[in-house]
Amino acid sequence: MRKMNDFGRNMLKMSDFGRNMRKMNDFGRNMLKMNDFGRNMLKMNDFGRNMRKMNDFGRNMRKMNDFGRNMLKMND
Repeated sequence: MRKMNDFGRNMLKMSDFGRNMRKMNDFGRNMLKMNDFGRNMLKMNDFGRNMRKMNDFGRNMRKMNDFGRNMLKMND
């Protein structure tokens, strides 16, 4: 009977182990979400890089504008 009792106690421990495994699984699922978050952050980084290019584009447009103004002066 005592052995059966120990066996039962071990089965309960196994049950706790199973519960913890489920928590681990949730943890894994959250890690995957974090991974998606990381991927989105990288996209944001690309977005930032593109914004910088846009800024250069704006600067070039300003130069073009100066060029146009100079062309008008030339015309005068």
